[in-house]
Amino acid sequence: MLLEVKNLNVAYGDVQVLWDINLEVEEGKIVALVGSNGAGKSTLLRTLSGLIKPMSGEIIFDGKPIHGLNSNEIVKMGIIHVPEGRRLFPDMTVEENLLMGAYRRGKDPDIEKDLHEMIYPIFPRLHERRNQKAGSLSGGEQQMVAMARGLMARPKVLLIDEMSLGLAPLIVDDLIDIVKKIHQEGTTIFLVEQDVYLALSNSHYGYVLATGRLVMEGPSKELLENKEIKEIYLGM
Repeated sequence: MLLEVKNLNVAYGDVQVLWDINLEVEEGKIVALVGSNGAGKSTLLRTLSGLIKPMSGEIIFDGKPIHGLNSNEIVKMGIIHVPEGRRLFPDMTVEENLLMGAYRRGKDPDIEKDLHEMIYPIFPRLHERRNQKAGSLSGGEQQMVAMARGLMARPKVLLIDEMSLGLAPLIVDDLIDIVKKIHQEGTTIFLVEQDVYLALSNSHYGYVLATGRLVMEGPSKELLENKEIKEIYLGM
């Protein structure tokens, strides 16, 4: 198993927000974590990427415990977090933002090659906009930059937080097509979404998080047919 979370408990100060989280992300799969706003999804991602230290529990990545490591060490191991809200450098160009994603690779001679042979073929719109300031782009284009910047680190697993937030449905369709292309190129994806239908209809396995606890899991197609999920999350 590429990524395993075992009995994870997380708090902000004295306030616990995640209780006994157990989940797995299999290599080569798209795994979804869904739940309403405030369920604790982003907190889990921040813990996986080392931005928050857990109270207790384990995070195992590629057979090695990582819950005691800092975020820089976790990035070097191949866990890359595309955060909610994109977090771009607005006054830098699109291409400068993308190159920032490769900072951990130092003077790797393949960085420019990756940009032109891996990134721009998947994100042709970013090639067109490469000399524009990132802050001048539309919301959907900025999300593309955030995802492409993450890919420049050559991740083993890409954590994508709330990709669809605030974007028009047509833009979201474009983004999910890009996620599928990234997956087809061999990257494992952990997709965290408030849009339950979007996440479960485009993943292999899913987990449902409610008020800091995992309440359901299973193959994504089965979860989509679950009566409780249909009633609570899909309005059916």
